[in-house]
Formats: sequence, structure tokens, C-alpha cells
Amino acid sequence: MTSLSTISHPKITFATLVLLVAFVAFRSIETPLSSWPLHNDFAHYYLSSSKLLATENPYSTELEYQKNGFINRPEIKIATNPPALIVALMPIVLFNPDIGFMLWTVLQLLSLWGAIFYAVKIADFNLSLLHKVGLFFAALVTYPCITHLEHGQSQLLISFLITYGIWLLKTEKTSRFGLFLWGLATSLKLFTWPLAIVSFAFAGSLGFLWFVAGFAILNLTAFFVLGAAPFYDFLFSVIPYIASTIFKFNSNNSLEGAIVYSLQAFGSSELRLNLAANFLPILFVSGAAIAFLSVGVLSLRMKASYQDISITIFLVSLICLLFSPTAWAHYMVLTFPILVYLLCLFIKSHDPKLHPVKLLIGYSLVGLTQGPVKNMALEWQLIGAWWGVFTIFYVIFLLFSAKRLQE
Repeated sequence: MTSLSTISHPKITFATLVLLVAFVAFRSIETPLSSWPLHNDFAHYYLSSSKLLATENPYSTELEYQKNGFINRPEIKIATNPPALIVALMPIVLFNPDIGFMLWTVLQLLSLWGAIFYAVKIADFNLSLLHKVGLFFAALVTYPCITHLEHGQSQLLISFLITYGIWLLKTEKTSRFGLFLWGLATSLKLFTWPLAIVSFAFAGSLGFLWFVAGFAILNLTAFFVLGAAPFYDFLFSVIPYIASTIFKFNSNNSLEGAIVYSLQAFGSSELRLNLAANFLPILFVSGAAIAFLSVGVLSLRMKASYQDISITIFLVSLICLLFSPTAWAHYMVLTFPILVYLLCLFIKSHDPKLHPVKLLIGYSLVGLTQGPVKNMALEWQLIGAWWGVFTIFYVIFLLFSAKRLQE
């Protein structure tokens, strides 16, 4: 059985980097563990799902944090997540917040393990259980993962659904259930919508319908409970509110977020006042157009060969991060299965295109991604604003190196 002993020299370096990344992550988390179930985003999820379970529209009334023992921090007054995600949390609200948070956290940890497990299988590599556990903990102690768990977020589940979908499509070529899982993943947060284009390129109209079915399954539940009203409110009230949060929170790592933050830092007060009304829509439209074109090109390449599907989908997920209006630090957990996949490819090939030093740099960049850090000098905040963007481009560079390796 092949093991990591083939790259034994970088092990000490890797262990040192993991400790460094863990130190930065735990020093950066200010909320005590006992308070994690009480504040956003989990509180936001829990209250939104509670309203839907009570057949109330969570988008039309303010969420009652204090009445339910929650803390509205960071402040979010109304439900802002897509209806599908609110439906997905409905079973959790059958329990009290502490137990619900624990169950949700267990699901996210299982998703992290599942994403790593299937990334190894996608690479067609026999990695020992001990090494898989090591990679799991290396991902777990990064800031993106710790802040994901702190806020009770959902991107680890999305990462697993995408990765498992790739595995299904590679191993069961007559099955299209992987496309269904991509649709389900997209319904939870929407930013992976370009996977719809890939589904069509991969399997034509039938593939697109499988994606739509996955996207619709949870949304139909919301529709049956409250009709069309939540969807109308989400489109015309919530999405504009989400756009405004780019100016409110400081940890956005998307290209749009970095540009907006830079303009805020250097622009005049008049520009800052007019930015949301005038410049932001241009950023959203241009970002969507670039993502659409990029995914179109990747999809055409993928259609020619099943061998390309893994790298293609991983590239698409990175493009989704890069051009999403919001990509907070916890969104970076989508890079974990990619880095594991690349590590397995290196061990198999020993090709210098995927030298372990490059992978260690990638891990370090991801692990230290936080976004602009408050209460620091402006130049450090700007470095933080562009750190995530550079990290995404770097992992894209690694994937293209792997693509050349397979050609």
C-alpha cells in the first residue's frame, strides 16, 4: 500500500505549518465555545426554520433573537438564506438550540470527513486511514473551518455534496444522481449556480433536468408550506439586503469583495456613499458574466473526456468562490477536497508540477485566510482583503498544473 512515506521530508514542515495555522485560528476566534450555539449564523438558521415550521414567512418579519435566548451578532434582522437552506434546518429546530447546534456540527464534521474521503477515491489512490485522519485534522484546525463551526455554517455540507457528486459521475457513468446532488448543493447557498451549466454540458438536457430536480426538492417544500410569498420576498427584499452586507462585514474574500473594500479604503466619501447604488451592480453583472464564460469554456473541455471531470468541477467551484458577491472566510473550506486530491495525484506521479512545497504553500494560504482584520493598519487590512483572492488563484494554478500532468 502506498503511503505518505514517499514524501517523508515535507512531513515535519507540514506538521509545523499545521501547528502554526492552528495557533492563528484559535487566537483569532474571540467567541467562547459555550456561546457558539447562541449567535449568528446558527441562531439565524434556527429562528428562520422555526418560523417556516410554524407556517410563518421568515422573510417578512424580524427574527426574535432575545425572546428565544439568542444573541443577534453579527446583526441580521430578517432571514437572508435561500428557502431551501431554511427547509434543510427544519428537523434541527425540533430540538433545543444546544442539541440542534450539536447535531448540525456533527453533520458538518461528517461532511468534512466525507469530502476528504471521496477526494482520495476520486484520485484513485489508496491512502491509509491514519493519513486520512491526519488530513482531516489538518483541515479542521484552519481558520476557515473553525470559524465555519463557530457560526454553524453550511459550506462543508456543500463541499461534500459536490465532491460526492463527482465520485458518482466518475464511477457510475450511467447514473446522473451526482448532478442531482450538485443541484441540491446549489439550492442551499446559490453561489454554485454555474454547476447548472456544467450539468448541461456533461449530460445535455437530461443532465440539466437532474440538476433542476436537486435544486427544487427542498424549495418545493417551502412552496407547499407558504406558497410563492417567501420566494418573492427573497428575490426583491433579501437579495438587495445581502448586497449591502458587503459594506457591513469585513471578511469577504471574493473578487468583488476585495475590489469594493479597496475602493472604500481609498475612495472619497462621496464615492463610498454612491458605491452600493452605482458600482456594485456592475460588479455583480461583470462577475456573473465572467463566471458564465469561464464555466462554459471548462464545460466544453470536460465534455470530451470523463478524465477531465474532477479537475473541471474543482475549477468551477473555485470560480464560484472567486465571483460570488460574498465569499466569507468559511467558504474557503471548499478548497480542502481539492488540496487532498492534488496531494494524492502528487504521491502517485511524483511529478514536479505538483511539488509538495507548492501544496504546502496552498495549505498555508487557505489556512490563514481571514479577510480584512479589524483594528489593524489600513495596509494590513488591504492585504487581508486580497489574500483570499490570491489564494483562490493559487489553487487554480495548482489545478491547471495537475491538468497538464494528466495530458
